[in-house]
Amino acid sequence: MLRPRSPVSIVLIAVYLCAAAVVLSIWMVSRFPEFGVEFAKGPAPEQVIVLAADGRKLAVLKGGDLVTFRQGAQAVTQEARQLLRGYVPGPELAAIQQWYAASTALTRMAEAGPVQFELGALGPHATMTAKGRALSHLGAEFWVIIANGLYSSVIGAWVFALRPKDWGARFYGLTAAVFSIAGFSAAVFEAREFAADGRLLWLMSVLNYTAT
Repeated sequence: MLRPRSPVSIVLIAVYLCAAAVVLSIWMVSRFPEFGVEFAKGPAPEQVIVLAADGRKLAVLKGGDLVTFRQGAQAVTQEARQLLRGYVPGPELAAIQQWYAASTALTRMAEAGPVQFELGALGPHATMTAKGRALSHLGAEFWVIIANGLYSSVIGAWVFALRPKDWGARFYGLTAAVFSIAGFSAAVFEAREFAADGRLLWLMSVLNYTAT
């Protein structure tokens, strides 16, 4: 039987916590809506390319072009640049609140049924029905960040376990744990197609900035 504070038991605790964090991250991401449409940066400045799930180019927009999502009497309008996966709102508080609110509203629309979207001056384009985010569509970046978080946590726990009374080892273990929190939260934040629950995204952003 392992002693409560033996090096192996400390490392195992870190592994269990990391495994729980990975499962939780994947579960949260799997609940993100996926329409099968991606807004990607184009080669030109302020250019946004709209791609279908199979890679077909649907449209080329400017960053400031408006994209409107409609469902019955409800509508959500965002600038094309705001739908990029790596977009971070700000720095004005009003802009941050608006982006999170729009993301939440779009997520609620996706949960309710089909959504029609209009691409700027091109007008109505298609009606889409969202499904859960497919793990195969997350890309290598998500899994690399998750793997880095796991690696740093285990190494940090092992260093701390070998010298638990050494302040250097303690700070190294703490740094590794904080790095993992920043990594997992960033992975979840970046895993959205172009919308997710704004409250969850806000929480991931707070965790990431705090840990960073």
